[in-house]
Amino acid sequence: MPCQDLQIIDQLWTKYSQGHFGFSIQTQIYHSCDTDYAQFCSTVGWYLPYATSPRQQLSFKLSAPIGHLPSHFWASGTQLGRHMKALAAKVASCYN
Repeated sequence: MPCQDLQIIDQLWTKYSQGHFGFSIQTQIYHSCDTDYAQFCSTVGWYLPYATSPRQQLSFKLSAPIGHLPSHFWASGTQLGRHMKALAAKVASCYN
């Protein structure tokens, strides 16, 4: 995804969630968790592996944990931590 598109999407998430959600917010949290994906998931409230329906566990309210959205449904496969690492690297390159 081109940086300009990623930045626009991120800015919209951040603006309309009053700073609660967005890729840049998630990247900050990911780094604050020392890039530990399990800790990151716990921090943002992603307990999806234990849900009977993944969407039941997502909250689309500002009362959700900071960084809860956008969800990681955009990523597929079994190594979601690798997707977060790649996203964090892309966000960093786009904002530098």
